[in-house]
Amino acid sequence: MGGYWFFILGMLIFGGIFAAVGLYIERSQTELQQAGVAVNVEVIAMHTSRDSDGDVTYAPEFRITSGIHKDKTWKSTFSSSPAAHQTGDRERGYFDPDSGKIQSISLNKDGMYFSLIFSSIGLGIMLSGIIFWFRARGL
Repeated sequence: MGGYWFFILGMLIFGGIFAAVGLYIERSQTELQQAGVAVNVEVIAMHTSRDSDGDVTYAPEFRITSGIHKDKTWKSTFSSSPAAHQTGDRERGYFDPDSGKIQSISLNKDGMYFSLIFSSIGLGIMLSGIIFWFRARGL
């Protein structure tokens, strides 16, 4: 019976970690929207790197194309495979004057989807752990 309780505790901890990661992603995206200035951005370069599996990933470099922050650039810390953007893409984005960070709205939406997925998985695992706990107690 002791292993069963260990399993339940593991589910609660693992689910809590997933939920916390999801909430962290959501919070960082929301902070950029609130602190940032809406701007027009252009992808001026795509930087390539390799992930731990050796696959190529792509990180865009943005340049603001209008307003008082015109010509400021930022290499995104978010990379993806396949590429989320192509050189020359233009769209709306957010610029944080304090950090210098620029992010396209589409990458911001991707971050929100990731946060929803992580949080949902985490909460589902935690709920399963709670259900197992009630069943183990005969409730």
